[in-house]
Amino acid sequence: MRLKPAKSRSMVLRKGKVVDKFRFNIAGTAIPSISEKPVKSLGKVFDCSLRDTTSIQSTCTELDGSLKSVDKSGLPGKFKAWVYQHGILPRILWPLLVYAVPISTVETLERRIGFRGDCQPFITE
Repeated sequence: MRLKPAKSRSMVLRKGKVVDKFRFNIAGTAIPSISEKPVKSLGKVFDCSLRDTTSIQSTCTELDGSLKSVDKSGLPGKFKAWVYQHGILPRILWPLLVYAVPISTVETLERRIGFRGDCQPFITE
């Protein structure tokens, strides 16, 4: 097995912060740092911030875009619910499992979707 520099990433931490002034090389080929090329593994993005906030925000904007596109599609209500259940919900649940999402963010997402007391979703604008 050989190490492939193009598929590898380097990260140097100094006092808890990512530093980019050091470059690692293998056989003359530079290994890109994690700030140059973030790593995505099992749907989780590892970037130079070492935080989940950007990924959580992108999940929220993805949910907003999906809900708006379904709402503008002109489908009847039961088809919108089907698209939500089988298309949108699975795409949103995985990031909620992988990232450490605060409960307040989850409650905000629920309000955007429009959950009622009986847990039946309906799409709001």
